[in-house]
Amino acid sequence: MTVGLLAGPVIASTTSRAAHGEPLFAGRWWLPKVGEGAAVSTAVTTTTLALVDCRFDGATVGPVWSWFAVTGILLTQIDLVCHRLPRFVVGAMFAGGLLLAGNDALLRDDPRTLLEALSAAAIVFTSALLFALIVAPRVGAGDVLLVGTTSFYLGLNGWSAVALGLVLSLVLAAAAAALLVLVRRVGPGDPIALGPAIIGGALLVAAFP
Repeated sequence: MTVGLLAGPVIASTTSRAAHGEPLFAGRWWLPKVGEGAAVSTAVTTTTLALVDCRFDGATVGPVWSWFAVTGILLTQIDLVCHRLPRFVVGAMFAGGLLLAGNDALLRDDPRTLLEALSAAAIVFTSALLFALIVAPRVGAGDVLLVGTTSFYLGLNGWSAVALGLVLSLVLAAAAAALLVLVRRVGPGDPIALGPAIIGGALLVAAFP
């Protein structure tokens, strides 16, 4: 609860800076400006973290997914507002997850799970990079980095989770694109934000054991 209350306003103000083309973490970025977006971000972050806590119920891997949720909400909001997935934030998502998952592996004396997750991230990232080069510029560098990072998190639950997460991400992206075209928010060839679908697919897989 406390983390959500603290992170929500920071996420809202960081998203606002991204929308205005300002540096995301310049000056006293940890002192957010409280606006109307802060209430929404705080509610979403607090609710999501509460659901993550209920799902993992004190398990040592819980903090890993809590970090994914917080950084994922930030990336989702930025991507929806200005079609950006800042590499620094995606890198922070990966680095924090690696640190927390490494700690979890030490606590459970299970390095194999961590190695499988790293393998999944490397393989999916490489595949996504090759795909992005083929279809450029429809898939951006941020999308490639995010797919690799979410595959690391999903890899903690095995290769089946990685595959399911990727399929769900594609389904969510396709459904969102179809809906946006239907309501005439975008044209058939216009770019759409893929980050929310990638993150949403991973969270859906994590939500069910």
